[in-house]
Amino acid sequence: KVTAKAKESVFKTEVFGGELIITQYIGFDDSMVVIPSTINGMRVNEIGSKAFYGCKSLTEVVFEEGCQFIDGEAFKYCEKLKKIHFPKSLLVIGERAFSSTGLVDVVIPNNVKEIGWGAFCYCSDLKRIILSDGLTEISSSMLGASGITEIDIPKNVTTICKSAFEDSKLTKVNFSKSVLKIENDAFWGCNNLQNIVFPDGVKEIDESAFNGCTALTEVILPSN
Repeated sequence: KVTAKAKESVFKTEVFGGELIITQYIGFDDSMVVIPSTINGMRVNEIGSKAFYGCKSLTEVVFEEGCQFIDGEAFKYCEKLKKIHFPKSLLVIGERAFSSTGLVDVVIPNNVKEIGWGAFCYCSDLKRIILSDGLTEISSSMLGASGITEIDIPKNVTTICKSAFEDSKLTKVNFSKSVLKIENDAFWGCNNLQNIVFPDGVKEIDESAFNGCTALTEVILPSN
């Protein structure tokens, strides 16, 4: 629920295909920002690359419904950003979009089909993330060096890509039955991970997938 009024004057925009892209945020002293559904009667469809990059004051972002795309590095280095409320309309989160932010608890809407590589890497304060059921892969370095301790792999994910959780604080991974492949270094350096139970559907586990998991003492392999 949006509880604050959007201030259209704090955005620079461009028009593409009859819809708006927010290209730059210029309200750098604000701690909270509302991304409006429309600006000057035109739908806000996209947050452009680096639009909020390095905004030091921002602590909370609330999206009204309508935006579909968050581009690469859009919120990177927003170090005080703790809360974000995504719209149900969102489809894509770009590469490193929220890298090195202060996010703590994230819920990805189920319409999201793609989360780019490194999207939430170096989010050391991130304690929980609920991923979209629309995902078919966990992208490379998506949650690398993050603070998450437990992850539920969504029900349609088939691939956990290279370095997806590298150097994270994971203690527990709940795999879905859909997972078929775990790529190299996917869990590299997850030093708090003590046991792994693979689903029966897994066909390929790279030999380096769990390198550096020094506390790992129990691995239950698929029975197939």
